[in-house]
Amino acid sequence: MRAVLGPCLLILPGVLPALALGGQRARSIVLAPLAVAAMAGLGATLAVPLRLPLTATFAAAALVANGGALAALRQSTAPSPPPTSDGGGAATVSAAVAATVGLLALRAPTIDHDARSIWFLHARLFVGPSDLYANVMDDAAYRFSHMDYPPLVPSSVALTWRAAGQTDLRTAQIVTAVLGACALATLGWAVAAIARRVGAAPAVRAAAAAAAVLGCIAAAEGGLTRGYVDALAAAAAAGAALHALVLPIRRDTSLMVGLLAAVAALTKVEGSVAAGVVVGLYALRVVTSRSTQVSRSTLAGVVAAALAPAAAWYAAAVAMGAGLASAGYTSSAPDPGRPLDRIGATIPSVAIEVWPLPLAVVSSVLAWWLTSRSPARARWRPPTLLWLAVGVQLFVLVVGFVVGDYEIHRWLEIAASRSTMYARMVGIAELATLGAFLWATDPTRRSGVTADGAPPGRRWPSVETRKVRPGIVGQAEGSS
Repeated sequence: MRAVLGPCLLILPGVLPALALGGQRARSIVLAPLAVAAMAGLGATLAVPLRLPLTATFAAAALVANGGALAALRQSTAPSPPPTSDGGGAATVSAAVAATVGLLALRAPTIDHDARSIWFLHARLFVGPSDLYANVMDDAAYRFSHMDYPPLVPSSVALTWRAAGQTDLRTAQIVTAVLGACALATLGWAVAAIARRVGAAPAVRAAAAAAAVLGCIAAAEGGLTRGYVDALAAAAAAGAALHALVLPIRRDTSLMVGLLAAVAALTKVEGSVAAGVVVGLYALRVVTSRSTQVSRSTLAGVVAAALAPAAAWYAAAVAMGAGLASAGYTSSAPDPGRPLDRIGATIPSVAIEVWPLPLAVVSSVLAWWLTSRSPARARWRPPTLLWLAVGVQLFVLVVGFVVGDYEIHRWLEIAASRSTMYARMVGIAELATLGAFLWATDPTRRSGVTADGAPPGRRWPSVETRKVRPGIVGQAEGSS
């Protein structure tokens, strides 16, 4: 009984923050596990350098988060409009259902090598004495395990083990997969919300959300359920990018950006880079806009919540002698090679792996060109900020491969596909939103697009406070 009831009770500290973020009970079911995982990651960031028990630091983080959420909910006495990231009830359900499809592979208890030797090994360290993780940070015997990798998944697994009263890899596999599915659902919500803004009907929004989630599950190439954390980091980063750089600037959107970026940054190094770029561009977008929806204090809080825990973790890891994330590769097979040779091997490998992104870019530019020439159709606006965010992350990734001193071909073989998952998911999400736009604005159909980009009879004037430029839909304006 405890093995089932304990993990379920562990989700309770995330309920109030999830309600404050999502505003709806259906959405809070998905957001609560992510909120608890973010609290666990923050708790681990404090526990390791201070040599404190993870349960104590997690309890402190949960207390602060729930106090803030309760205060926010008490202030919201008046009925609030649906969140900006809300694509409708059908889309909310379809995205969550599509995400659970990826969990069907859990029927096979397949756990890959990296999951055992990195993430779940780190979780076992958290279960041990409070100073155990800190003591092995600079231990050469653990260099293969990348002790400086972010702690969100290991700490979440360790807390689940304690709640369940047993330590087993099967539970760790399920926890990792469920977190990844929750992140994928939020990505689907963002796709549906964008589809809503271009006038797509509820059925089309639900289909676009489900298609995006299922496509991203395929892009994960089975990694969602094999103990890897790449799908979680990529989905959280992609969801944060869509909320931050495509949807309108709103307070509820900012809070979603903060949560998803924090999850991505505390999950994997690639997620930390992606989250940093997305949050930086979002802050620039808010500052340069004329929007009054997000105050400077709210923006500062979002930036700090999203990036400060991961930055503190990396700083503590380096100070404690863990080195950089590539140290394991360096010590195992040093082979720097010539830079031009490494560039020549890296760029084609990365380009092949991110094929949905260039397809989405070309399709988006073509849609912009065609719709700009058709007066009977609304115009598509390419999401250039989204492309910039992914481009910067890919540039950093390529530089990392080039300057590293692990044998490049073997490194690319084992890491290129997982490291580029974020770019693939963004490309798939953009293709889904573009498909919804083309369906909704087809002049041969009764699309029902209204002046404010919402379906007839479903307007919320309090949601759309910005002036909408007639005939232009797609990427949101800089101000809301």
